[in-house]
Amino acid sequence: MDDGAGVNFTAASCQKTAPGSDRLVDALLVSGTPDVIAGRLGAHLDAGADHVPIQLLTPPDRVVPALAELAGPLGLN
Repeated sequence: MDDGAGVNFTAASCQKTAPGSDRLVDALLVSGTPDVIAGRLGAHLDAGADHVPIQLLTPPDRVVPALAELAGPLGLN
């Protein structure tokens, strides 16, 4: 599997059962401060993506506050 940015994963990396691949998970998920998250999203855009979907893994009552925290680092103020 080629992610388009030259980071290739084998079929074993993508299997649904353990052990899978920590590298694959790290490439697909990001956590950290709003600046860290915005940086990773920006890296996808810099690599040529024209859309970068996100899904917040946070309790429902934290979705809007979490998006508000990301707005500044993403330049969406």
